[in-house]
Amino acid sequence: GAAGSGKTYYATQLAKEMSGYRVFLTSKTHVGCTQLKDAPGEVCTIARLYRKWVLMGAIQPPALLIVDECSMLTCDDYHKVVLPLKSLGVTIWLVGDGRSQLLAIMDQWHGCDLTADVSETTMLRRAVDGFRHTFTEPKRADERLFAFVRTIGYGGWRLGQDLQTTLAQCWEAFPAKGRPHSIMFAYVTARGPEWWPALGR
Repeated sequence: GAAGSGKTYYATQLAKEMSGYRVFLTSKTHVGCTQLKDAPGEVCTIARLYRKWVLMGAIQPPALLIVDECSMLTCDDYHKVVLPLKSLGVTIWLVGDGRSQLLAIMDQWHGCDLTADVSETTMLRRAVDGFRHTFTEPKRADERLFAFVRTIGYGGWRLGQDLQTTLAQCWEAFPAKGRPHSIMFAYVTARGPEWWPALGR
């Protein structure tokens, strides 16, 4: 599901019901981990999870690993952390949406760029036994904004149109109220330097 659809909240609330499981919650970044601080269990970045727990062989079933913002994981993260824990019998929940959220940064293997949405790969399906649950309703944003953001993500009808047209539609739908349009700013900056001049408006 898109940002604001309640994926992280749902996973952390459900984790409270996993009695008998040791719960580990992780994200690629420290900022991502702050969204998990109210959940039960050990919260740390994926790098710390690897160094402190996986390398030491300190995670044994029954255990639950919740990975938030999983679209940001590199293939290296999957092969060093997620898949080995899966092979041990640890329950894995991957939370995120590679079609509409940020992808891994510097995901390379021997100089080959591997940055891509891995949602449909065997690697990801194997990690979660093929299960998928898609959230489609807004929980954190108003419905108009949520609907607009979905049209600029992967699969959205605005994705293929030029940036100036998309920005003009955004300004029209959501007139400025004395503060920058943070959604469009994030969208444009994530696209790369060639898109940045469009922010001058």
